[in-house]
Amino acid sequence: MLGLSRRHRNLIYLAVERIRNVDFIADRDGNRIRFAYPKGYHPAKHLDGTFGLLDGPETKVEVLLLENTEAYLRHRMIHPTQRFHRRHDGTTVLTMRVRGTTELRNFILSLGPWVKVLGPVSLRDELADLAGQMANLYRNNRRHPSIGLGMHPESSRRQP
Repeated sequence: MLGLSRRHRNLIYLAVERIRNVDFIADRDGNRIRFAYPKGYHPAKHLDGTFGLLDGPETKVEVLLLENTEAYLRHRMIHPTQRFHRRHDGTTVLTMRVRGTTELRNFILSLGPWVKVLGPVSLRDELADLAGQMANLYRNNRRHPSIGLGMHPESSRRQP
C-alpha cells in the first residue's frame, strides 16, 4: 500500500499485513469523508520500473543465464523492460532497467548458481558477499546446523 507520510514528508510503502488499526476521517457531522486522489496523481506512476515494490535509482542490470535457465525464464514476465540477448557463444544475457535492486537481488539469489550478474558491479559484489556468507553458514556447520545461528548443538537436543 502506498501512503503519504506527514512524518517523512514523502510517499512510503506500507505493509498491509502490519496495519493494526484504521481510523476513518469524518466531517463535523460524523460522516465519513471519501478520499479523492489529488489532481494529476496516478498511483501506478510510482511503480513504473520498480522490481517489486521497493523503489531506488534506475539501474541497468545484465544477468548471464547459465544451463537451462533461459528456458525457465524466457516465457515469464519478470520485468516490463526485460530483454533476452543470445550471444555468439550460445549463452543468453537478460537485461532490464529497474528502479531499485533490493527485491531483484532476492530474486537473483533464488536462482542460485544458474545465473551470474554481469552488471552493475555493485550488485554483483553485493551478491558475491551474500553468497560467501551463505556458503560459510553451510560449509562450517555440516555436523551441527545450529552453530552460527545463536544456538548450541546440545541445546537443540530433546531432553529425556
